[in-house]
This record gives sequence, C-alpha cells and structure tokens, in this order.
Amino acid sequence: MTDKHGRVPKPKGSVQTNKLPGPKVPETTDNLSPLFKFSLTERRGRYSLGQWTSRDLDALVDCLQTMEAMTWLEIRATGGPLGERTGLAYTPLKNPRGLGFSPEVKPFEVRVCQGKRLIAHRDKQTCYVLRFDRGHDTTGR
Repeated sequence: MTDKHGRVPKPKGSVQTNKLPGPKVPETTDNLSPLFKFSLTERRGRYSLGQWTSRDLDALVDCLQTMEAMTWLEIRATGGPLGERTGLAYTPLKNPRGLGFSPEVKPFEVRVCQGKRLIAHRDKQTCYVLRFDRGHDTTGR
C-alpha cells in the first residue's frame, strides 16, 4: 500500500534511527584509575614541595605512579584500621575545616613513604592534590 505520493509508509510502532549508540557511561568511577590535577595544590609554605629533598621527590613520583596503576577501589582497599593498612594506606581525614578546606571537600591522605603523606580530594575520577605533607603532621583526624 502506498500513500498519495507513491511512497510506502513506515510501519507504525517502529522507530528507525541511524544513530550509533554512544559510549557507555559508568555509573561509578571506582573501577577507573585516578587522573591527577594540581590546580588546588598549595604552592608556598609548609605544605609545598619547596622543602622536599630529591629522595623525597623520587618517593612522591613512585607514589603517584603506583596510584595511577590502581583503580580507586584498589586504592581505598589499602586503608583500614591503624596497623592493618597496606601500601598507600588510604585514610579519609576528618574535620576539613580544621585543615582549612571548605566543608564539601572530603580530603584523604595516602602514604608516600614512612613519614610523608599526600593530602588530596577526589571528585569522581579526578584526584585533586591539595598538600604535600613532608612531616606527616597534618591535623584534623
């Protein structure tokens, strides 16, 4: 059956599109590796890199490379109660106001080496590095 112009009408109820499906958007970013941003990092003062030695910086690069090779789920799994933490020893920090951060920031620390910590904040897949704590003396736990 054709319409008055001689065309065959499309069957009702079927939708034809030539669009390809878009990339699947993950519901969570826990299975993705972190992407690092340093736009919020303290550049001067006590928590900057100015006081770090070359050995400290080597340990920091190793830490960042380790994190980059892991997923957020694996990074968080290195945390736990004191004495049971492994590797990066992911630890959420309490009291962001005491640290000088706004309340919506949920900072955490990871172990760079024995006495040094990296203080950061996660937003989805992005890891915003906030401070480099050379003396492991960040307050707010």
